[in-house]
Amino acid sequence: MASFSLIKIFTDTNIIHASQAHLLVPSKVNEYIANHQKIESVELKWYLPEMVIEERRHQMLQAALAIKPKLDELEKLLGHGLGINEEVMQDRIDTKIRKSIDSLGIEVCKLDTNKTDWPNIIYRSSKRMPPFEISGNKEKGFRDAVIAETFLQELSRSPTTPRICLLVMVSGDQRLREYIGERISDAKNVRILDTLDDLKSLLNAISSEITEEYLNEFLPKAKTVFWNFDKKDGLYSKEKVFERISEKFSNELNEICTDYPGSRRRSNGVVLGDQTFIRKTGQTIVWSIELILKSKIVKPLSPSMNALLNLANTSEATVASEDIVTTTAQSTFAVEWQHQITTKGNISKPKINTIEFLGNQVDELA
Repeated sequence: MASFSLIKIFTDTNIIHASQAHLLVPSKVNEYIANHQKIESVELKWYLPEMVIEERRHQMLQAALAIKPKLDELEKLLGHGLGINEEVMQDRIDTKIRKSIDSLGIEVCKLDTNKTDWPNIIYRSSKRMPPFEISGNKEKGFRDAVIAETFLQELSRSPTTPRICLLVMVSGDQRLREYIGERISDAKNVRILDTLDDLKSLLNAISSEITEEYLNEFLPKAKTVFWNFDKKDGLYSKEKVFERISEKFSNELNEICTDYPGSRRRSNGVVLGDQTFIRKTGQTIVWSIELILKSKIVKPLSPSMNALLNLANTSEATVASEDIVTTTAQSTFAVEWQHQITTKGNISKPKINTIEFLGNQVDELA
């Protein structure tokens, strides 16, 4: 892996969008940034384009406004004004954003509008070229264009020698990635990544001093070893990962029913997330893969409802009791596993190292 003195990391809004409205960035991203200001002798500098900050500010304000009607009802109930209006909400949100930025040492990168090629952006918009597109009946892409241009302006201000400075853009938006890719086709000091896990893999590879080519060679092979979707086989089934999770973490899995008295959890499938490179020691490569167990939170029909169903049934057979789906949920786990690399470059001796419970998330009411 090339040795860099500085890595500048940019993230798009879709990477830092937090399900908890009071957070500028999700807890796991916040923790990762806080713990990764440096790797080995490489300085990491985290950036957020100003447009990303503005998008998160808007999202946070909309979440606050969504619950304001309940505050209005509370004021009527108490007969007392709480003094919380949209202006107060905006001010408090601005304060939280500033504190988050300062505590994480994030640099807000602003767009120099005088150096932006607006004719090109207008042309691309009219032709629906990346980063623009039609989403539903609406045109999408202006904010993405501003984010991309902000990144490209920082690139123009940065050293071009890869060993001195590497710039990374992490975005889940394909059109935005395509646009930046077109603009930096000759640049050797830029990486465009899809997910935070891709970023983790890159930084871990740099720390382990292995090449990106080496990493890219083994990543797809390792994914197939863990689970081969074509053959429906792999380490996941051979080491009975689902069964081990169900047994070891039964209490954690059933916690999702806590707020739903009389309900129980029913498994509803498993989703494999992104795989992250952790480290290489000798001929041993260690990976972590996110595994999501989906569940339904169900409760039985009441006796009165069963009676009504029986009355409605024209046959003599009694209608079987069915469960009502209250809501759905997901439980996330990190499965760390490893394998050996043979002298011929093949993967051998795969095994599970650890399984870690990361948390539950209950979805919106069905």
